[in-house]
Amino acid sequence: MSECVYVTDNKRVWCIDPSSGAVLWMQAAGGLVRGGSIEAVLLDGGSLLVCLEFQICCLDAQTGERRWATDLEGMASSKSIVTRSHP
Repeated sequence: MSECVYVTDNKRVWCIDPSSGAVLWMQAAGGLVRGGSIEAVLLDGGSLLVCLEFQICCLDAQTGERRWATDLEGMASSKSIVTRSHP
């Protein structure tokens, strides 16, 4: 698959083809039932890490399939920052 543009609102993540504008996939990642509003995303190879108010989940960057999710304790009081360390 060619490069994609990932766009979010407070509940969903879209993968869009930058050449045609076609939506390749859409995944409902956030919402009250799924961990709150989307705060930040990070693309790491084939994984798209989505930081929500109460949860972090990992989506397959090519398909949008949810790989895993981890609940966060407590409530977020400010915007989250997702980062990646380098060896």
